[in-house]
Amino acid sequence: MKNSVSGWVILYQAHGLEGLKNHPGWGGEHQQRFLNAEQLGELKQKLAAQAMPGTKLGSGWTAKAIRKLVREKYAVSYSTSGVRKLLCEMGWSYQRGRKLSIRRRLEEQARFVLETEEV
Repeated sequence: MKNSVSGWVILYQAHGLEGLKNHPGWGGEHQQRFLNAEQLGELKQKLAAQAMPGTKLGSGWTAKAIRKLVREKYAVSYSTSGVRKLLCEMGWSYQRGRKLSIRRRLEEQARFVLETEEV
């Protein structure tokens, strides 16, 4: 904490109030995002209409795959929590799938698959 305050004091002494303003590389304002509204709509449409590479439509996208897609298509990088915030902004939610334990017997694994397919 002391180092943080000292850093702000040094900035103020060197540059005045202008030195304390938010710098583009320092995170950003609340609700700031790299994608504009048009790009966000385009991304939402793509995620809804196309399957994640290597999967069938309706199987869902992983946060990692969305991060990769955004990086390739829009040349910006988001963290995993940033992707979750993007999904929230689009009116979607981030959900983690349950893992199928490989330590279970084959019968238990099959029962688990049947139960989860019903849901």
